[in-house]
Amino acid sequence: MEAEILSTSNSRKSRVLESICIYSIILILTACQPEWYRKLPEPREEGSSKNYTGVWTKKPNPRSAINSSWHKNEWFETIEFRSDSTFTKTYRSKDWIGTELTERFVEGKGTYSVQKNWILLLTKQIRTEEKRSGQLEKNLINESESSLIYYYYKEKNLIIPMIYEMGYEEKNFGVKDGVKVPYDENNPNFFHFIKIYAFKEYQSHAYYPGN
Repeated sequence: MEAEILSTSNSRKSRVLESICIYSIILILTACQPEWYRKLPEPREEGSSKNYTGVWTKKPNPRSAINSSWHKNEWFETIEFRSDSTFTKTYRSKDWIGTELTERFVEGKGTYSVQKNWILLLTKQIRTEEKRSGQLEKNLINESESSLIYYYYKEKNLIIPMIYEMGYEEKNFGVKDGVKVPYDENNPNFFHFIKIYAFKEYQSHAYYPGN
């Protein structure tokens, strides 16, 4: 009798341990999967995509971020799409505090791919240069595997990333917060969030064609 009880107890423990192992494996595999906004959707229908070749520019607001007479900030950011599916993403900024000037230049290079209105940028190399009062303080070139999805909003002829990003510094908020189902272009809430982040008074997330 005791042997049967012990056998039953061991069997239960084995099942519990097996369930824990399976659950842990599922969690690990899920954690290893990239967020939906870092990969293209699976092709759902045939049809040509827009030609994005050319320079797209994020429009800066000329005001100082802290709106003071002793602080001035200027920045400029572009993405150049080429016909060979490569791109260069460039960020330049000048920041004055009093008479001290800090300059920052970030250049990312990689490849892009398109599925209908979705554009995936895969950055393979990032160069960062920083100067303070004309003196070079940083000049680095790093290999990268950075990926991010952008969406082409036909109505206003702009592209917009799913999360806020400037000079390859990302923040975990943006259009993706209004997405209930990944890649769902039929949800009005999706376009509501596009309009929120494309037409912000300060630091719009969107890129428009042309210099």
